[in-house]
Amino acid sequence: MRTPPINLLNLEFDRDGPWSFGTGSQGTIIAGKPFNISIQCDAEVVGKGGFECADQWAVHFRGPLAVTIPTTHELYHHDAATGTTVVTCTLQQSGVYEVWAWYDLKTEGGCPANNDQRLVPKVRGSGQKLVTVARSPDPTPFHLLDNSRPCSAIDYRTMLPGRWVSIAHIRPEYKASWWGAAQIARSESVYPSDVLPGYIYLPYQCKRRPLDYARSVSEIKDMKHVVYIGDSILRTSVCGHLYRALNNGTASGACAYSDDMHAYQIADRTWEQLLPDKSDPRGSIRFTQHFVNDWPAKALEDVDVVVNTSEPVTHVVANIGMWFGHVPEEMYINQATYVMDRILTVFGTTPRYTWMHTTSIGTGIFCYDRGMKRIWTRRHRDYATTALRKWHARYPEVRLNIYDPWPIMDGRHETASDGRHWVKETWWPSLTERPHVGAADDASMEGIWDAWHAFYIEEKGFVY
Repeated sequence: MRTPPINLLNLEFDRDGPWSFGTGSQGTIIAGKPFNISIQCDAEVVGKGGFECADQWAVHFRGPLAVTIPTTHELYHHDAATGTTVVTCTLQQSGVYEVWAWYDLKTEGGCPANNDQRLVPKVRGSGQKLVTVARSPDPTPFHLLDNSRPCSAIDYRTMLPGRWVSIAHIRPEYKASWWGAAQIARSESVYPSDVLPGYIYLPYQCKRRPLDYARSVSEIKDMKHVVYIGDSILRTSVCGHLYRALNNGTASGACAYSDDMHAYQIADRTWEQLLPDKSDPRGSIRFTQHFVNDWPAKALEDVDVVVNTSEPVTHVVANIGMWFGHVPEEMYINQATYVMDRILTVFGTTPRYTWMHTTSIGTGIFCYDRGMKRIWTRRHRDYATTALRKWHARYPEVRLNIYDPWPIMDGRHETASDGRHWVKETWWPSLTERPHVGAADDASMEGIWDAWHAFYIEEKGFVY
């Protein structure tokens, strides 16, 4: 299953930069073992640095798995004198992979003057360069062993690692399984694979049903009021996916789109969702999205004015996202702790809390200034993990789930709408340009909502 020979991140616009893949022999590449990919800057840009001859790249593989190499500094070895960067890569699954790459900046600013969401250039040969990975003779690491049992509350108390798996490479018996058939059917109906090869996100240690908001709302009987607290990352998910899924695909009412920033982008919203089952004693569920600005000082002010409503809040999703640019670790942890303290003061210990870490940045779509670089958002996920574990140790009675969507989104940059947001919210982008926009957000929210279902089952002591 080959990707069309154009730009993976925009099927209608293509542009190569002054860089190419190295031509040296790879030797035999073994699954689970490191190997090198080199990227060479053209002579006219050697030594210029920044986006012209970067020292770090977003290197992406598409084959049996969709994998983007992490931003870990030690994996990139750049020679400024020759303009060559050697990237250390590891693929856990054997097979044939396409190689794609785009520049990946590390510092604030540094974006080109002709910054355009349609025209960020790729490394020449992207999608055409292939690597073949041989099966490893060594046993598969325990944490990578597949299990087909349903995910339980115990699983969601771990980080639950997973990967993006090519539908075309799934064995027939797994395609017909309880999880495979449902996951594939939903993916192919929402994200057709006749345009781009389809992938589904699968945890290793367990499997789950595909995201279905209506089913979850019906089955999680203790759900009465769901509150999302965060910036535009959560707004796009709420209005681009959640509201539409519960309202016949339309975005009206609380999520009716407007170009008025105060009326839509940074507005708080709430609505009462009537339940179709008239015998359900809840009658309806309230959803609230409280916008928190992505500037640090304003963000903390916004958190301070979060107010409760008459309905008891049962589930909270908080997302500190990219609020704090590339602030140092101690400052980030202090501010994240402050946010959670304030939320706890407002809502108390009754709700089930989910802290959603930051998203990745689709580096090949748009170059963001300020601190919104892929390397910084990855550090923020590490900072957030530290902050939330320390915070939870202070309040062990709080039902807190720490959820990390960064690796899910980082593996599928072509599913970002503008490189930062991961849902099609309004007219941009055209789905002919990026037909799989929203898939990574679906996979992330699938984990959050399936965890709520698993915890509900555990607390009630029964299984559906």
